[in-house]
Amino acid sequence: MPRLPVCLLVMCTSGVAHAQFARFPRQQPAVPAPALSERVTPTPPPAKAQEPTKPSIDSDVVLSIDSLRGPVRSEQEQILVELIANTPDSEADEKSDYYFRLAELYAKQFQWWHDKAGDAQAANKAKEYLLRAVKAFKGLTDNERFRTYPKLDVALFEYAYTLQTGKYMKEARAVYDKLLKNHPTSKYIPEAHLGFGDYYFDAGQLADAEARYKMVLAFPKSTVYPYALYKLGWIHLQLQRTQEALESFYQVLAATKNEPKQAALARAARTDFVRAYASLGKTDRAFDVLQRVDKSATTELVELLGDLARDSGSVVQEANAYRDLMTRAPGDARTCNWQYRLAHATLALPGAAEATKVKEIETLVSVFAAQKEPDDECRANTEAMAGEMADAYHHEWSTSGNLEKLGYAERLYAAYVGAFPDDVDRRAKYAEVLWSHADHERNAKLRAETWERAAGVFATIGTPDATRAAALARLNGLDAVVPEDGKLVLAKAPRRAPRELPFKPADAKLVAAVAAYAKVATPDDELAQMRLVVAMTLRRYKHFDEAATVLDDFIAAHREHPRAQLAANLLLDSLVQARELDEVLQVADTMMADSEFIAGKTDLLRNIALLRSRRSR
Repeated sequence: MPRLPVCLLVMCTSGVAHAQFARFPRQQPAVPAPALSERVTPTPPPAKAQEPTKPSIDSDVVLSIDSLRGPVRSEQEQILVELIANTPDSEADEKSDYYFRLAELYAKQFQWWHDKAGDAQAANKAKEYLLRAVKAFKGLTDNERFRTYPKLDVALFEYAYTLQTGKYMKEARAVYDKLLKNHPTSKYIPEAHLGFGDYYFDAGQLADAEARYKMVLAFPKSTVYPYALYKLGWIHLQLQRTQEALESFYQVLAATKNEPKQAALARAARTDFVRAYASLGKTDRAFDVLQRVDKSATTELVELLGDLARDSGSVVQEANAYRDLMTRAPGDARTCNWQYRLAHATLALPGAAEATKVKEIETLVSVFAAQKEPDDECRANTEAMAGEMADAYHHEWSTSGNLEKLGYAERLYAAYVGAFPDDVDRRAKYAEVLWSHADHERNAKLRAETWERAAGVFATIGTPDATRAAALARLNGLDAVVPEDGKLVLAKAPRRAPRELPFKPADAKLVAAVAAYAKVATPDDELAQMRLVVAMTLRRYKHFDEAATVLDDFIAAHREHPRAQLAANLLLDSLVQARELDEVLQVADTMMADSEFIAGKTDLLRNIALLRSRRSR
């Protein structure tokens, strides 16, 4: 019977793999249910959006009377008290001025302690000086002898303002009323109307407040004119007159432009313009609209719009705002935060496709990875969003068998591992997802490519189980078949040792993967099969010396294996083809001396006899 060429013994042709089953299977670990953090969990819409009930700035900031600010000399108080006590009422001009100066001094002290409020001592001191100021102002403004005092309107205004600062609104209103009635030409008339407006506004009497604020608008040169406009905007906002609110806030911005002292009011107006605009629900054109409000702060305003939309549960508006920012200002340092907000909003977006959600998270990872020095918040948000959502899709696949979910998990793990290569735990999960994908991939080419990727990732993990998985994945990628224990007739020794052929990359990786696993593995049937496949691969590329080493290891570790006879025959044949003629005879003699091993191996005995007969010739 003619001897079969050795190459025909290598069963390396790629057969048709069973769909959804690996030729070399393994039990994958259970996929735990993910624990989604607050960085990932979609923000539930509030039961009812709570709009703020009052502005973020009050009249204290706008009025801020300079005469009631600044240093106070403590000795002045005693001097003025003595002057008032020693000056008869008949000297009304002098005595009224002493009262005014003493009242201002106390009001200054009150303002100083009021601004320091934060502890009990400061609060007590503020109250003490408030009472002293009220007593002094009252002594001046209630005395008929002082009605001709030139600064009486100033005293009434400062008196009312001090009461208003101390939150004695009813008393302040009475003093403002006295100012309006007795001094109709005073420059403080706008402030008096403003005081009434604030009183009514705080009491919820919006119609009365609106009327008073409009009275202030009759004095366009007044310093409180912009604030009255601002409060009118708030009245419009609370009455859901959105367009009027927008116009009022815009007018405030125009009135405070290039006015450093009105900077706080301008900031509040910008914020509340955005708040009013958000209530329109038209965030898709936000950048263009808000650019007209303040070109230098457009991105901040659109960002605020997105935040307000999120707080009110309007995820569509939130997503539109942050998407607009990403489009208009792609190079901004805040893009990572914007993309995170967009991805987070998309998770809760009604009707959003899963593919869209995954795409936004992938974009977030790309933005993060592109930053040279990402901040800690950007890193934490990206890590949580990509990693936890990958975990979630992975778990959903494990419970539903939905291949689409598996695909999403694979995409997110791939992005995550690229950005956070030091996270070995999620790298292992990524490898498991790739294994599952390959195990269920019906397209042969894609299946082989995915096994290749799975093996590569498993190889980086470093645990014995991962090293085993890497070797199995290499075998599956090549669709390798373990040779049967068929008959093998030894080849004749060639005249010279054959030239070794270069490995194809996939075969070289297979040899390396099995070698790595063999170092940590416990000898078992699976390792035996791996060694046989590797030996056949080495023989196919004419690496007969290396094949002999692998086969020798097989016999040493798996002498009871059903394919031990095949391994022994292949070992002898490999040594023959490598022209290791002395060594092959020594190996044959060793086998013959091992009666327990050689027993029953008729094919092996025949080949050893053939070797000896060739030697005798």
